[in-house]
Amino acid sequence: MPIIQAVETESRTLFMYSYRRWAHQLSIPLRIGPLVLVSSLALADFKDPLDLPAKSQLNIEDRPLIDVEKAGENLVAVGARGLIAMSANNGETWTQAQSPVQSDLVAVDFPTASEGWAVGHDGVILHSSDGGATWEKQLDGRKAKSVFNEFYDALSEEDGSDMAAAQELTALNYRDGPSLPFLDVWFRDEKQGYVTGAFGNLAITRDGGETWEPWVHRIDNDSAYHLNSIQGIGADVFIASERGALFKLSENKESFALLETPFPGTFFGVTGNSRTVLAYGLKGGVYRSSDQGESWEQVKGVPDSTITNGTRLSEMEGFVLVNKEGELIVFDKDANDFGVITSELGKNFSSVVAVKGGDLVVTGLQGVGRVSLTTRSVSSVIPSE
Repeated sequence: MPIIQAVETESRTLFMYSYRRWAHQLSIPLRIGPLVLVSSLALADFKDPLDLPAKSQLNIEDRPLIDVEKAGENLVAVGARGLIAMSANNGETWTQAQSPVQSDLVAVDFPTASEGWAVGHDGVILHSSDGGATWEKQLDGRKAKSVFNEFYDALSEEDGSDMAAAQELTALNYRDGPSLPFLDVWFRDEKQGYVTGAFGNLAITRDGGETWEPWVHRIDNDSAYHLNSIQGIGADVFIASERGALFKLSENKESFALLETPFPGTFFGVTGNSRTVLAYGLKGGVYRSSDQGESWEQVKGVPDSTITNGTRLSEMEGFVLVNKEGELIVFDKDANDFGVITSELGKNFSSVVAVKGGDLVVTGLQGVGRVSLTTRSVSSVIPSE
């Protein structure tokens, strides 16, 4: 199926509808191509969120935060309107960090204690070299349009490669300006990393983000599915996508191959250890692989609320997933058994990270909070079928 035919469907319309609805709930100005929807402001007064530093906010632990990650001994969380928050005491208290944009940030990753990257709407990529205290913009949707187009034009001219499909998708994604987000970021080390995005957007850097190279031509994604998240597990790298699609990096071919799964819905993430890989997503869908993604089986009995994020507790202690109902699903090391914790932190969990002392730090639309696994009983322990 031609790229244009595949992506110019209701999926693009539905994606923008979902974004509009989410933005409305959070009272976030929305860019749709060259148009901006803002209440009580004339278009002439509009200032691009890519050009404005994030505003100082009070009670940041109660603000919408979408992702949290460790930066050495500290924590860094990102969220709406460019908010970046830091904690030096395992999530007990939070301070706001400098952020150069007001675009919504949805993912963050620190391969080292000092070097980190954050991504979000308007195609923004931010970099920190001081553990998250200050940030600079490396790329946004305005710059990416020219960089990615020039890359494919040059590749086509230099060796005669057929880049028509990649050129077509890139032109379509940036046709209306920097509207589409990067949805996730993962770095192998302080030099090599990847960003994934809506409608098949994928890019790599090998120099710490000084330059970014599009990889639309290096993934088996002719239907331009959304690339919701990316995660390294041991030597492997997985991307979670729509319609049961997962992708796995082939190092020798420098490309992502499609993995078939029985799941008919959307995957939002992957976590795992050296023995087990778990893919999770829509309506409580959880699938387990014990052969590095070659085959998958459903983990049955999981609550049917959409699972938004997950993390490995440790090599010996298992995994925890979080969902929109505010539940934490705790698995053993082989994902053979699990239990469910219902917290008092509200609903719409968006991410989770394990910290010292057996605690978990969880983010969501309600802000950020802590849950202790050592003082809470895990109810409903169910053997996976």
